[in-house]
Amino acid sequence: MPKSTGDVAWGHRSVGLGGDRGEGSAVLGRSFLSAHLALVLQALTWAEEGRQVLAELEQEHPGVVLQRLQLHWTKYPDLPPAHFRKMWALATGLGSEAIRHECRGA
Repeated sequence: MPKSTGDVAWGHRSVGLGGDRGEGSAVLGRSFLSAHLALVLQALTWAEEGRQVLAELEQEHPGVVLQRLQLHWTKYPDLPPAHFRKMWALATGLGSEAIRHECRGA
C-alpha cells in the first residue's frame, strides 16, 4: 500500500517518488514515470508491428520481401541520436545500473 500520494505500489512493495518531500517532487516523479511509460508503450507498439511484418513476410517471395522491407525502412527510419540521449537520461534518472546497461546495448 502506498505511503503517500507520491508513492506507487509495486507488488508487495511501495516505491517512493518523493511525495513526503512536497508536492513538487511528487509531480516530478509522476512526470518521470509518465515519460518512461510513454517510451515503453511506443517500444511495445513497434515490437508488435515488427512481429506482424515478419509473420507476413514468411509467406512471401524473396523479391516481395525486399520491397516490403524497403518500404518499412522508409516508414520507420533509424532513430536519431537525440532519442538515445533521452533514453540514457531516463535510465540514469532511474538510478539502475542494469537499465543503463540495457541502454548501452541499444
